[in-house]
Amino acid sequence: MKFTHCDYKYKSASTNATKGNIHSRKMRVASSRADLKQDTEYYASWICIYATDKDITEFNLGIDYSYPNQTIRDRCEGRLFLNFIVKGKGTINGEPFSAGQFFYTRPLQKHTIQSDPDDPYVSVWIYVQGEYANYVENELIKKSNSTTMTLNNYTDVLELTKTFLFTINLAETSTSYLKHLINIYLSYISPNNELDYPEIFATQKITRLVYAAKTYISKNLKTVTVADLAANQRYNVKYFSRLFASATGMKPAEYITDCRIEWAKNSLEHSDLSVSEISEAIGYEHRNGFATAFKKKYGCSPTEYRRKTKGSNKVSE
Repeated sequence: MKFTHCDYKYKSASTNATKGNIHSRKMRVASSRADLKQDTEYYASWICIYATDKDITEFNLGIDYSYPNQTIRDRCEGRLFLNFIVKGKGTINGEPFSAGQFFYTRPLQKHTIQSDPDDPYVSVWIYVQGEYANYVENELIKKSNSTTMTLNNYTDVLELTKTFLFTINLAETSTSYLKHLINIYLSYISPNNELDYPEIFATQKITRLVYAAKTYISKNLKTVTVADLAANQRYNVKYFSRLFASATGMKPAEYITDCRIEWAKNSLEHSDLSVSEISEAIGYEHRNGFATAFKKKYGCSPTEYRRKTKGSNKVSE
Protein backbone atom coordinates (compact mmCIF):
# COMPACT_ATOMS: atom_id res chain seq x y z
CA MET A 1 0.00 0.00 0.00
CA LYS A 2 1.14 3.55 -0.68
CA PHE A 3 1.41 5.85 2.32
CA THR A 4 1.29 9.64 2.52
CA HIS A 5 1.13 11.70 5.70
CA CYS A 6 -0.13 15.26 5.32
CA ASP A 7 0.13 18.04 7.91
CA TYR A 8 -1.38 21.50 7.53
CA LYS A 9 0.07 24.10 9.87
CA TYR A 10 -1.78 27.34 10.52
CA LYS A 11 -1.40 30.47 12.61
CA SER A 12 -3.90 33.23 13.19
CA ALA A 13 -3.69 36.93 13.96
CA SER A 14 -6.42 39.38 14.91
CA THR A 15 -6.92 42.58 12.99
CA ASN A 16 -8.66 45.73 14.21
CA ALA A 17 -9.95 46.54 10.75
CA THR A 18 -12.06 43.41 10.33
CA LYS A 19 -12.38 42.39 13.99
CA GLY A 20 -11.79 38.87 12.81
CA ASN A 21 -9.04 36.37 12.23
CA ILE A 22 -6.60 36.00 9.35
CA HIS A 23 -5.48 32.44 8.75
CA SER A 24 -2.61 31.36 6.57
CA ARG A 25 -1.87 27.71 5.87
CA LYS A 26 1.33 25.96 4.92
CA MET A 27 1.32 22.44 3.62
CA ARG A 28 3.92 19.79 4.14
CA VAL A 29 3.78 16.17 3.07
CA ALA A 30 5.77 13.54 4.92
CA SER A 31 6.47 10.25 3.24
CA SER A 32 7.88 8.55 6.33
CA ARG A 33 7.51 8.51 10.11
CA ALA A 34 10.97 9.99 10.57
CA ASP A 35 9.85 13.18 8.83
CA LEU A 36 7.00 13.88 11.24
CA LYS A 37 7.28 16.57 13.92
CA GLN A 38 4.79 15.52 16.55
CA ASP A 39 5.48 18.52 18.81
CA THR A 40 4.31 20.98 16.13
CA GLU A 41 0.78 22.36 16.20
CA TYR A 42 -1.02 21.64 12.93
CA TYR A 43 -4.32 22.73 11.49
CA ALA A 44 -4.85 19.15 10.41
CA SER A 45 -3.03 15.83 10.35
CA TRP A 46 -4.01 12.81 8.34
CA ILE A 47 -2.82 9.73 6.56
CA CYS A 48 -3.76 8.68 3.03
CA ILE A 49 -3.46 5.01 2.08
CA TYR A 50 -4.06 3.72 -1.45
CA ALA A 51 -4.44 0.00 -2.06
CA THR A 52 -5.17 -2.35 -4.95
CA ASP A 53 -7.62 -4.37 -2.86
CA LYS A 54 -11.15 -3.84 -4.21
CA ASP A 55 -12.56 -3.86 -0.66
CA ILE A 56 -10.62 -0.74 0.28
CA THR A 57 -9.05 1.21 -2.58
CA GLU A 58 -8.48 4.35 -0.51
CA PHE A 59 -8.43 4.97 3.24
CA ASN A 60 -7.94 8.31 5.00
CA LEU A 61 -7.81 8.97 8.74
CA GLY A 62 -7.27 12.43 10.20
CA ILE A 63 -7.80 15.07 12.87
CA ASP A 64 -9.02 18.58 11.99
CA TYR A 65 -8.67 21.59 14.27
CA SER A 66 -11.05 24.06 12.69
CA TYR A 67 -10.74 27.81 13.06
CA PRO A 68 -13.67 30.16 13.89
CA ASN A 69 -16.30 30.37 11.14
CA GLN A 70 -14.38 27.99 8.89
CA THR A 71 -16.57 26.75 6.04
CA ILE A 72 -15.94 23.57 4.05
CA ARG A 73 -18.02 22.79 0.97
CA ASP A 74 -17.27 19.37 -0.41
CA ARG A 75 -18.50 16.35 -2.30
CA CYS A 76 -16.80 13.10 -1.37
CA GLU A 77 -16.91 11.62 -4.86
CA GLY A 78 -16.87 7.86 -4.35
CA ARG A 79 -15.92 7.96 -0.68
CA LEU A 80 -17.93 7.48 2.49
CA PHE A 81 -17.14 10.30 4.94
CA LEU A 82 -17.32 9.59 8.70
CA ASN A 83 -16.94 12.51 11.11
CA PHE A 84 -16.49 12.20 14.89
CA ILE A 85 -16.83 15.51 16.79
CA VAL A 86 -14.56 15.46 19.84
CA LYS A 87 -14.61 19.13 20.81
CA GLY A 88 -16.43 22.38 20.05
CA LYS A 89 -19.41 23.14 17.84
CA GLY A 90 -20.46 23.67 14.23
CA THR A 91 -23.11 22.88 11.64
CA ILE A 92 -23.47 20.29 8.88
CA ASN A 93 -25.79 21.47 6.11
CA GLY A 94 -27.22 24.00 8.56
CA GLU A 95 -27.91 21.45 11.31
CA PRO A 96 -25.98 22.06 14.56
CA PHE A 97 -23.56 19.54 16.04
CA SER A 98 -21.30 19.57 19.09
CA ALA A 99 -18.78 17.44 20.95
CA GLY A 100 -20.08 13.92 21.46
CA GLN A 101 -21.83 13.63 18.10
CA PHE A 102 -21.13 11.69 14.92
CA PHE A 103 -22.34 12.26 11.38
CA TYR A 104 -21.60 10.81 7.98
CA THR A 105 -22.15 11.70 4.34
CA ARG A 106 -22.59 9.21 1.52
CA PRO A 107 -20.55 9.06 -1.68
CA LEU A 108 -21.33 11.94 -4.10
CA GLN A 109 -23.41 13.70 -1.41
CA LYS A 110 -22.67 17.42 -1.23
CA HIS A 111 -22.21 18.88 2.23
CA THR A 112 -21.30 22.14 3.91
CA ILE A 113 -19.60 22.13 7.30
CA GLN A 114 -19.12 25.35 9.26
CA SER A 115 -17.37 25.81 12.59
CA ASP A 116 -18.72 27.87 15.47
CA PRO A 117 -17.33 31.42 15.72
CA ASP A 118 -16.65 31.12 19.46
CA ASP A 119 -16.06 27.39 19.96
CA PRO A 120 -14.71 25.87 16.71
CA TYR A 121 -14.91 22.11 16.48
CA VAL A 122 -12.19 19.49 16.54
CA SER A 123 -13.05 16.37 14.57
CA VAL A 124 -11.68 12.95 13.83
CA TRP A 125 -12.62 11.85 10.33
CA ILE A 126 -12.39 8.82 8.07
CA TYR A 127 -12.75 8.54 4.30
CA VAL A 128 -13.17 5.04 2.95
CA GLN A 129 -13.56 4.07 -0.70
CA GLY A 130 -14.17 0.60 -2.09
CA GLU A 131 -16.66 -2.19 -1.59
CA TYR A 132 -16.14 -2.16 2.16
CA ALA A 133 -17.70 1.32 2.26
CA ASN A 134 -21.05 -0.33 1.42
CA TYR A 135 -20.69 -2.61 4.44
CA VAL A 136 -19.88 0.36 6.69
CA GLU A 137 -22.88 2.31 5.45
CA ASN A 138 -25.17 -0.68 6.06
CA GLU A 139 -23.85 -0.98 9.62
CA LEU A 140 -24.61 2.69 10.23
CA ILE A 141 -28.13 2.31 8.84
CA LYS A 142 -28.67 -0.57 11.29
CA LYS A 143 -27.82 1.81 14.12
CA SER A 144 -30.14 4.58 12.96
CA ASN A 145 -31.99 5.96 9.97
CA SER A 146 -30.44 9.31 10.82
CA THR A 147 -27.01 10.28 9.52
CA THR A 148 -26.32 12.02 12.85
CA MET A 149 -25.83 9.91 15.97
CA THR A 150 -24.33 9.94 19.44
CA LEU A 151 -20.60 9.44 19.99
CA ASN A 152 -19.57 7.72 23.23
CA ASN A 153 -16.32 8.44 25.09
CA TYR A 154 -15.20 10.91 22.46
CA THR A 155 -11.97 11.85 24.23
CA ASP A 156 -10.95 8.21 23.84
CA VAL A 157 -11.62 8.52 20.10
CA LEU A 158 -9.20 11.44 19.88
CA GLU A 159 -6.43 9.64 21.77
CA LEU A 160 -6.96 6.48 19.75
CA THR A 161 -6.59 8.45 16.52
CA LYS A 162 -3.36 10.06 17.67
CA THR A 163 -2.00 6.57 18.26
CA PHE A 164 -2.93 5.45 14.76
CA LEU A 165 -1.49 8.62 13.24
CA PHE A 166 1.78 8.90 15.07
CA THR A 167 2.65 5.50 16.53
CA ILE A 168 1.35 2.77 14.24
CA ASN A 169 2.49 2.76 10.62
CA LEU A 170 -0.76 1.80 8.95
CA ALA A 171 0.94 1.60 5.57
CA GLU A 172 2.67 -1.53 6.78
CA THR A 173 -0.60 -3.19 7.81
CA SER A 174 -3.15 -5.07 5.72
CA THR A 175 -6.59 -4.27 4.36
CA SER A 176 -7.95 -6.63 7.00
CA TYR A 177 -6.29 -4.47 9.67
CA LEU A 178 -7.94 -1.34 8.26
CA LYS A 179 -11.32 -3.08 8.39
CA HIS A 180 -10.80 -3.86 12.06
CA LEU A 181 -9.74 -0.28 12.66
CA ILE A 182 -12.95 1.05 11.08
CA ASN A 183 -15.03 -1.34 13.19
CA ILE A 184 -13.35 -0.01 16.34
CA TYR A 185 -14.55 3.47 15.43
CA LEU A 186 -18.05 2.19 14.66
CA SER A 187 -18.22 0.71 18.17
CA TYR A 188 -18.16 4.23 19.63
CA ILE A 189 -21.35 5.22 17.79
CA SER A 190 -24.86 4.83 19.22
CA PRO A 191 -28.19 5.79 17.65
CA ASN A 192 -30.05 8.80 18.99
CA ASN A 193 -32.96 6.84 20.43
CA GLU A 194 -32.41 4.12 23.03
CA LEU A 195 -28.67 4.08 23.57
CA ASP A 196 -27.19 0.64 23.89
CA TYR A 197 -24.33 1.49 26.19
CA PRO A 198 -22.06 -1.22 27.56
CA GLU A 199 -22.64 -2.35 31.12
CA ILE A 200 -21.29 -0.06 33.80
CA PHE A 201 -17.71 -1.17 33.89
CA ALA A 202 -15.83 0.19 36.90
CA THR A 203 -17.17 0.90 40.37
CA GLN A 204 -14.11 2.96 41.24
CA LYS A 205 -14.53 5.03 38.08
CA ILE A 206 -18.20 5.73 38.87
CA THR A 207 -17.31 6.65 42.44
CA ARG A 208 -14.87 9.23 41.14
CA LEU A 209 -17.46 10.47 38.64
CA VAL A 210 -20.12 11.00 41.32
CA TYR A 211 -17.66 12.64 43.72
CA ALA A 212 -16.44 15.03 41.01
CA ALA A 213 -20.03 15.84 40.00
CA LYS A 214 -21.11 16.59 43.57
CA THR A 215 -18.05 18.78 44.10
CA TYR A 216 -18.76 20.69 40.90
CA ILE A 217 -22.42 21.17 41.89
CA SER A 218 -21.51 22.51 45.34
CA LYS A 219 -19.17 25.08 43.79
CA ASN A 220 -21.55 26.13 40.99
CA LEU A 221 -24.96 25.64 42.57
CA LYS A 222 -26.56 28.70 41.01
CA THR A 223 -25.63 28.03 37.39
CA VAL A 224 -24.76 24.34 37.06
CA THR A 225 -26.47 22.23 34.37
CA VAL A 226 -26.28 18.54 33.49
CA ALA A 227 -24.41 19.51 30.33
CA ASP A 228 -21.82 21.30 32.49
CA LEU A 229 -21.32 18.16 34.61
CA ALA A 230 -20.92 15.94 31.56
CA ALA A 231 -18.52 18.33 29.83
CA ASN A 232 -16.45 18.70 33.00
CA GLN A 233 -15.76 14.95 32.91
CA ARG A 234 -15.67 14.73 29.11
CA TYR A 235 -18.70 12.52 28.59
CA ASN A 236 -21.75 13.12 26.44
CA VAL A 237 -24.83 14.07 28.45
CA LYS A 238 -26.82 10.85 28.04
CA TYR A 239 -23.96 8.56 28.95
CA PHE A 240 -22.99 10.68 31.96
CA SER A 241 -26.61 10.74 33.13
CA ARG A 242 -26.84 6.97 32.98
CA LEU A 243 -23.64 6.51 34.97
CA PHE A 244 -24.73 9.04 37.58
CA ALA A 245 -28.23 7.58 37.95
CA SER A 246 -26.87 4.03 38.25
CA ALA A 247 -24.77 5.09 41.24
CA THR A 248 -27.13 7.49 43.03
CA GLY A 249 -30.61 6.35 42.02
CA MET A 250 -31.35 9.89 40.87
CA LYS A 251 -31.10 11.63 37.55
CA PRO A 252 -28.46 14.38 37.69
CA ALA A 253 -31.07 17.08 37.02
CA GLU A 254 -33.10 15.81 39.97
CA TYR A 255 -30.00 15.78 42.14
CA ILE A 256 -29.15 19.38 41.21
CA THR A 257 -32.68 20.49 42.12
CA ASP A 258 -32.49 18.53 45.38
CA CYS A 259 -29.20 20.25 46.30
CA ARG A 260 -30.65 23.68 45.54
CA ILE A 261 -33.78 23.09 47.60
CA GLU A 262 -31.73 21.66 50.47
CA TRP A 263 -29.53 24.78 50.42
CA ALA A 264 -32.67 26.92 50.42
CA LYS A 265 -34.12 25.02 53.39
CA ASN A 266 -30.98 25.61 55.43
CA SER A 267 -30.99 29.28 54.47
CA LEU A 268 -34.61 29.64 55.53
CA GLU A 269 -33.75 28.10 58.90
CA HIS A 270 -30.44 29.80 59.65
CA SER A 271 -30.22 33.07 57.70
CA ASP A 272 -32.08 36.33 57.36
CA LEU A 273 -32.06 36.26 53.57
CA SER A 274 -35.45 36.96 52.04
CA VAL A 275 -37.24 34.28 50.05
CA SER A 276 -36.52 36.25 46.88
CA GLU A 277 -32.82 36.47 47.71
CA ILE A 278 -32.64 32.76 48.39
CA SER A 279 -34.46 31.99 45.16
CA GLU A 280 -32.05 34.13 43.17
CA ALA A 281 -29.00 32.66 44.91
CA ILE A 282 -29.80 29.16 43.68
CA GLY A 283 -30.57 30.13 40.10
CA TYR A 284 -34.35 30.49 39.98
CA GLU A 285 -35.30 33.42 37.75
CA HIS A 286 -38.88 33.40 39.02
CA ARG A 287 -39.90 33.04 42.65
CA ASN A 288 -42.91 30.94 41.66
CA GLY A 289 -40.67 28.27 40.18
CA PHE A 290 -38.67 28.09 43.39
CA ALA A 291 -41.83 27.93 45.50
CA THR A 292 -43.23 25.09 43.40
CA ALA A 293 -40.03 23.05 43.66
CA PHE A 294 -39.77 23.67 47.40
CA LYS A 295 -43.39 22.70 48.06
CA LYS A 296 -42.97 19.53 46.01
CA LYS A 297 -40.24 18.36 48.40
CA TYR A 298 -41.37 19.75 51.75
CA GLY A 299 -45.14 20.06 51.33
CA CYS A 300 -45.34 23.78 52.02
CA SER A 301 -44.18 27.08 50.59
CA PRO A 302 -40.80 28.59 51.59
CA THR A 303 -42.58 31.32 53.55
CA GLU A 304 -44.67 28.78 55.46
CA TYR A 305 -41.60 26.67 56.17
CA ARG A 306 -39.71 29.63 57.63
CA ARG A 307 -42.68 30.59 59.76
CA LYS A 308 -42.91 27.05 61.16
CA THR A 309 -39.20 26.65 61.84
CA LYS A 310 -38.61 30.12 63.26
CA GLY A 311 -41.92 30.31 65.08
CA SER A 312 -42.52 33.88 63.99
CA ASN A 313 -45.12 35.66 61.94
CA LYS A 314 -42.53 38.19 60.84
CA VAL A 315 -41.18 36.61 57.73
CA SER A 316 -38.83 38.27 55.23
CA GLU A 317 -40.22 38.32 51.75
